[in-house]
Amino acid sequence: MTQAVADEFISYIGSTRSANTYNKYRTLFSCMWEVLREVAKLTINPWKNIRPKVDVGHSRRELTVEELKRVVSSAEGELKTLLAIGIYTGLRLGDCVLLEWCEIDLIRCIISVVPRKTARHAHGKRTVIPINPSLLNMLMHIDRSEKYVLPKLAAMYNRSTSSLTRKIQAHFKACGIETTTERENGICSCVEVGFHSLRHSFVSLSANAGVPLAFVQAIVGHSNPAMTTHYFHKDENALKSATAAIPDVIDINDETVTPCLVPETGYSTSDKLGQLKAILESTLESISDEERPAAIDLIRQLMVKFTPTKKGDS
Repeated sequence: MTQAVADEFISYIGSTRSANTYNKYRTLFSCMWEVLREVAKLTINPWKNIRPKVDVGHSRRELTVEELKRVVSSAEGELKTLLAIGIYTGLRLGDCVLLEWCEIDLIRCIISVVPRKTARHAHGKRTVIPINPSLLNMLMHIDRSEKYVLPKLAAMYNRSTSSLTRKIQAHFKACGIETTTERENGICSCVEVGFHSLRHSFVSLSANAGVPLAFVQAIVGHSNPAMTTHYFHKDENALKSATAAIPDVIDINDETVTPCLVPETGYSTSDKLGQLKAILESTLESISDEERPAAIDLIRQLMVKFTPTKKGDS
């Protein structure tokens, strides 16, 4: 392998592939030559003399409210729920599709997750996200007998991430949204719209709704997950009201979505009682006949625990 051969090969890669791919080839071969230096008695590393290309990244674009309504209203089943979770939480695809019921508090209306991409670096710190009323309405009417909120899509994702990605891309295209665009150099096309676009849309919608920037950054950027907890506990109701102001992109006239159990803004005590009633009824309906007596007994114990024992008790 001479310098001339290396230059010719990398020149071909540069004319047919993106800058990112070009740099990956360069780095891979340079590392290989270093590893094999002593074993193969190599005297030169021709790849070290090749300068990397500046990779101008192409980020996903955010979707308009009209586009978001289109992709959600035309989706069905678990895909519809997956898209709604992505829009109203800003979580990545893996965190959305593998969301578990134990990570959702329907009483306090929050989702508490450890983002998978940053779990190792953030030492398992949780991100807390208020549940938008439109999303809450959808979650309240999903069977909670499975571990995952989206068991079928979770199984697909665990088998093949690319299969689910292709399914989502195909849905966007079916909605008349172009998912790829040509790069300026014309060498290859790149993805412009995908599930990650919902993450960008969440940031835009949250900013327009008045959600504190530091809170949004804590959710989406994960640079400092502790900021999420700080802002959430500082003014929980204000944050819930702000996220509730995000435009509704779920078609409530769709047969798969029933009328909302909570108002579009705010969370009063009476609303929480309604949510609690719906959760208890749904839970009792989903458990077996053998488990139902124990569940009812537990409810009675809780009623005794929280019933005032004397005048003036709260």
